[in-house]
Amino acid sequence: MEWIGRTSNEERIERLRDSEYHCFRQSIYEERKHIYARTFREFAQSPQVIKAARALMAFLSAKEIVVNTDELLLGHAQFCDYAGSRPADVETEIKEAMETASTEEKSILREFLTGFQIGLYGRASGGHVIAGYEFVLESGLDGLKNAAVAVMEDDGLSDGSQKRIMAESFLLVYEAASCYIERYARAAENAGLEELAVVCRRIAHDVPESFTEAIQLLWFVHEIVIMEQLSGSFSIGRLDRILYPYYRKDLAEGRLTKEEAYDLIRALWIKFGGVRKGYQNVTVGGCDEKGTSCVNDLTYFALFASGSIKMDQPLLSLRWTQDMPADLKRHAVTLLQMGMGFPALFNDRVCIEARRNSGIDEADARNYGIVGCVELSTPGKERADTEGLRINWAKIIELMLHRGRCAQTGKTIGISQNRPLQEVADFTQFYQWYLAEFDHFFKLAIDGYRILDRNYAGKWPSPFLSSTVKACLETGRDIAGGGPVYHNASINGTGMATAVDSLEAVRRLVFRNKAVSLETVAAAAAGNYEGHGILRRQLRSCPHYGNGNQETDSLMAALVTRFAALAKESTNAFGGQFYAGMYTVEWHSVLGRMTGATPDGRKAGTALSNGMSPSQGADVEGPTAVALSATCFDHSCLGNGMVLDLKFHPEFLEKERHKEAFLHFVETYFALGGMELQVNVVSSKMLRQAQASPQNYRNLIARVSGFSAYFVDLDKTLQDEIIARTEYTGF
Repeated sequence: MEWIGRTSNEERIERLRDSEYHCFRQSIYEERKHIYARTFREFAQSPQVIKAARALMAFLSAKEIVVNTDELLLGHAQFCDYAGSRPADVETEIKEAMETASTEEKSILREFLTGFQIGLYGRASGGHVIAGYEFVLESGLDGLKNAAVAVMEDDGLSDGSQKRIMAESFLLVYEAASCYIERYARAAENAGLEELAVVCRRIAHDVPESFTEAIQLLWFVHEIVIMEQLSGSFSIGRLDRILYPYYRKDLAEGRLTKEEAYDLIRALWIKFGGVRKGYQNVTVGGCDEKGTSCVNDLTYFALFASGSIKMDQPLLSLRWTQDMPADLKRHAVTLLQMGMGFPALFNDRVCIEARRNSGIDEADARNYGIVGCVELSTPGKERADTEGLRINWAKIIELMLHRGRCAQTGKTIGISQNRPLQEVADFTQFYQWYLAEFDHFFKLAIDGYRILDRNYAGKWPSPFLSSTVKACLETGRDIAGGGPVYHNASINGTGMATAVDSLEAVRRLVFRNKAVSLETVAAAAAGNYEGHGILRRQLRSCPHYGNGNQETDSLMAALVTRFAALAKESTNAFGGQFYAGMYTVEWHSVLGRMTGATPDGRKAGTALSNGMSPSQGADVEGPTAVALSATCFDHSCLGNGMVLDLKFHPEFLEKERHKEAFLHFVETYFALGGMELQVNVVSSKMLRQAQASPQNYRNLIARVSGFSAYFVDLDKTLQDEIIARTEYTGF
């Protein structure tokens, strides 16, 4: 398919895009906060899920209706304050959990809390799922209401049963959704948008029959899911598969042209773009239930829309199969060349195997979608709390060197072996000590998470999100309370290359070359290498992960494999297993600020390594060596996904032969077993200019670690980290 240029709606699309930049309304935050607080007081004696449902109903009935006369799709979403019905931060969540915890659990939670305060752990629970969009479109809101009514009328259920209460909450949110859509129908009519008014009146109750109706209902469902809770990363799943039956039917019956469908996709992209840093991921491409590529026109439209709209949302993920059309691969490179980091590329073969290894059945494994950054998920059937838990691998070394004391805060945490450094005789002893602490802090994280997870759904239920998941009505449980078909959990690593490079530096400089003592390294790191410039240069000159060095790569392979095995052996409060993830979002910056200087020569407070990528600037042998290092272990053990980030100078991809070379590189990396690849095509010079003069680079988008964002919106630590990445000019 040829790249689509300007359409007859071009000026209209451009006006919509420009208006969305200025559509943020701070008043929605305050409005929602007060409505939720008032409703929770009014229904104080009701079950928590009923309070949440009634609060959402009250908010949707009062929320300002935003309609632009240029609209092709209606609706407006942005994040809202959860008005006290969700923890403001992890410390609050842990302290609340302590109120009902046993003596043993309180001890665990105190250590767990210290881990968060010193940058050992990270947590962003909630959200991070793919709602049951297809289920809602197939059922229609009235069909869903009827199913909930049937549960309510089941004589075998007592009035206070959990299943009946859940069904009641579903009825409330379905009614709220219908009324909200009808409000938009009236507003559209008043604005002279008669066709959209008709669409809204139908989908407020009935099953969508046209492409326009399907895409409009999908957006309204997404909008309400977002507004129901503060957490982000609500993702769409396989948009080109969900909408294709409606597109194909309308096209065949002459009710829709390809140009009109493309413009509707672009209008949807603009709606996504209005949600700032929402981590909304759209998945396209990949195989069908038989393992054959199911690319269609909408797959192409998604790529073209990202290139046309040029907003940081939605994140776009392309499932890569060997039999996908060659022109789609070339279009993916063309889009990457625009410098927004879209699309992220996912190796279908490895991702499906990772799903199988995570206990997902074959059909669901092949139907995976991407959540948030790079997390693999089953649309409408799974909650894996993909950002529920994170461990800073590099922080463990800092704690070892300083007897459990955080160099940044001075706080201490219990370590399993408080060993005098002078008594560590060789690297084997040091490495085994690291493994002992690695296991110790992993177990503490899991134990703390279980306590929090046990009570999460009871305190912060999501009735509308749960109502889009078919199994939640059948089980009578919230999506966070064991309701879905798959109810698992996730634990992610941060600072992997920083930790491995630090271990390698200790092995080489301290024990193999005996150039310096371990105590001296610890003292120099404690002082942030002030007065130890020569030692720092020596540490930084040691081999680094990402250059095809066998010893360093072996350390990485062993640690990732151990981390994944520990995850798989662990269970959450509902008996589900943990998935391991090797991506960092912004956590390599956030936890980096809380991590002292490390033995690889990294200074205190600077960003840790990003995802499974090498430490910034440490990869000096080119992208091929990075690919070899990154595939030193089996990626199919990573049920929660991974990130490999590369940065190319824009001039490199200007030549056709370089584009072909890049495609060969992608195919080779995937043949080696690589799971995911994301690419920044931007010069460090431009990034520095944007950092110095942000007003001139408002629309510059950069890939961070699994997501893209406006560069000037990122904090300086994260900006510096992206600038410091190796910039390739060839292979």
